[in-house]
Amino acid sequence: MACEVVVTDEAKEDLEAAVLYLTESLGAPAAAGDLLDAFDGFVAKVEAFPLMYPTARESRLAHLGYRKAALEGYLALYRVKGEKVYVAHVFHQSQDYARLV
Repeated sequence: MACEVVVTDEAKEDLEAAVLYLTESLGAPAAAGDLLDAFDGFVAKVEAFPLMYPTARESRLAHLGYRKAALEGYLALYRVKGEKVYVAHVFHQSQDYARLV
């Protein structure tokens, strides 16, 4: 089942902020590139296999239908609705993302 992947504006901003942090604050452009490559790979995977990643463990997020994918120290939260995958957020793995959603 192939799906259309929609990256929300909020997820785009999250990803841009992570890349900016990695490149400018940490001086790690290679890590930023790795994150972008991982994100692109994630999008390709969920486009082809939308249920590939597990449902979020946090009960509230699971109830809302969120799934969670690990990406180079970051997490992508997404939901599948019909034939579309909505990437909602990208968080650093150390963030309390369940509280932030």
